[in-house]
Amino acid sequence: LDISTLEQQIQCSVCLGGFTDPVILPCEHLFCRQCILKHLQKNKNPFREARCPDCRNTFRQEDLRDNRPVRNIVETALSLGDKCLFFLTTGLSMC
Repeated sequence: LDISTLEQQIQCSVCLGGFTDPVILPCEHLFCRQCILKHLQKNKNPFREARCPDCRNTFRQEDLRDNRPVRNIVETALSLGDKCLFFLTTGLSMC
């Protein structure tokens, strides 16, 4: 697993940045809370539903669930990413 693959795994498909306050939809796609709330407000239908930007399944605001494990992984990966980037650019070994 290289850094670019890891970055893609912890990237919000709406803002293309690392997850901030990640939430999970019923379809199991993850987004930043603010990104998906803005998407919902902009795209909701008369039934207060919007479609997931990734798979197009419908969801409502009350369907959003906190995802603390992912938040912890993102924070750890981001802190490791800086260290990994240092070691990759200097050619040093972490182990």
